[in-house]
Amino acid sequence: MPRWTIYHSDADTGALATPAARAALARAITALYTRVGLPAFYVVVLFHALPPTQLYVGGEANDGVRRRPFVRLAFEHVARAFESREMKERFLAKIDEVLKPHLLDQGYDYEYTGADTDRDLWRINGVAPPREDTPAFEAWKRENRAVPLESL
Repeated sequence: MPRWTIYHSDADTGALATPAARAALARAITALYTRVGLPAFYVVVLFHALPPTQLYVGGEANDGVRRRPFVRLAFEHVARAFESREMKERFLAKIDEVLKPHLLDQGYDYEYTGADTDRDLWRINGVAPPREDTPAFEAWKRENRAVPLESL
């Protein structure tokens, strides 16, 4: 379960203003994970459009007029954890590649952080997701949904 939470101004008329633009970014984020073997349904992307008076940068409301529009992103990982600093750096470089055309190239400033959390505290439909390299995991991936384990 990678969960991405994206905060942006609702005064925005640019790259995050339309459902199609948000869908394109969500698909690009999802592809980060499906390329390394996670089921697409594990990836959740939440967009939160905030009025400029609820999004401040440097103590000033971010209305996209006095300064570039600002987007704050946060992700949490549960399905997998990074085993080394090198893995983290490679993943962050991939994030920057994904975000660049959607944000930086569109005139946005952005910031993101990530966290690895305890897989043992994760459930989908009340079930602990199967470990990778198991028939149950392959079924979940193939079906792109949580399949009741007793039916496998």
